[in-house]
Amino acid sequence: MRATVSATALAGALKSSAAARTTTMPVLTHALLQASGDRLTIETTDTEIYVRVGLDAEVTEPGTALLHAGLLTAAAAAEGSITIGGEGDVRRGRSRYSVPVLPPEDFPSAENAQFTAIIVDPLQLREAIAQVQYAAKPDDVRPFCQVVNLQPGKVWATDGHRAARVMLDYDGPTACIPARQVNHVLSALEEGARVLVAKNCMAREVGTGLNQRAGLLRIERPGLSVTVRCFDSVLPGIDQLFPANPRDPLVVERRLLVAALRRFMPFISEKIGALLILSIHDGELALSDRKRENMDTVPLADVSTPGAEIERGANAKYLLDVLSVLDSDLVALHPPTAAGPMVLLPHNGDIDRSGHIVMPYSV
Repeated sequence: MRATVSATALAGALKSSAAARTTTMPVLTHALLQASGDRLTIETTDTEIYVRVGLDAEVTEPGTALLHAGLLTAAAAAEGSITIGGEGDVRRGRSRYSVPVLPPEDFPSAENAQFTAIIVDPLQLREAIAQVQYAAKPDDVRPFCQVVNLQPGKVWATDGHRAARVMLDYDGPTACIPARQVNHVLSALEEGARVLVAKNCMAREVGTGLNQRAGLLRIERPGLSVTVRCFDSVLPGIDQLFPANPRDPLVVERRLLVAALRRFMPFISEKIGALLILSIHDGELALSDRKRENMDTVPLADVSTPGAEIERGANAKYLLDVLSVLDSDLVALHPPTAAGPMVLLPHNGDIDRSGHIVMPYSV
């Protein structure tokens, strides 16, 4: 194999690489290059996700090669044309590099599955996933906490301490997208992208009342294909976590609450989960530590419910995560009921369309 491509284009393609950086399987640190006609296709994987990128190329020797992705990226870090040989000889101008190679047949290609296109707006799907992804926890031992879930009518995520749900015009199978791979999915979801699903040998039906379940999710657009191996986990009933009639809200300016939380973070202990106390003090929303030695305040907006009260603990980091995705100048904070969650929405938002909850602490 021998092909010449733009070094800038090659570097851009490798930015979306799924190759592992550290692994006990050296083949996963490599990129599979296939040169044919006037195209060079680059495929990388960590076995959980497969990313395939196509580039315009001048192909002098069609063929396939498996080169170390990290060193190929380093060799492409300059302008000009770069020529890649199947034996690992890489040249850019007067520069030359010897990139480690492995037999191409060692590359773990994606399984041969039959994909079916599903009807969903890729931009709406991208926005919904971006709104909820913060609530998933990739390193959690519980599988349902490690994923962003696409289900009929909604996208949601939870780590057991917080949850986010966005309703979506979607009536396809359930797909549990690993949180570690969400950014790859988001980068592929652009206008005109196709969303496809397939079953794999690990997929099975579960007693959730849904009649379909995706084992593989694929996003395709010109020059790029991203295939994700979905989790097969039993999902909790997320809708029951969101109260049908949340309590009357406290309304504050989002930027003021964000600034107050950031100011106050150094005064609270990380050892107890960045816990702060939310309360009403002289008509303002007060942030204090557990011993009430330190306090910061945020003025309530005029539209706040008169007489609304709160006296509960919350994780400051979780609150900041929610506020980072709320696209609203005013934020409505619905105090928790006796055993319920704290609900955060844009002011005048509809909890039946989009909502975020944080589990409170008793104080």
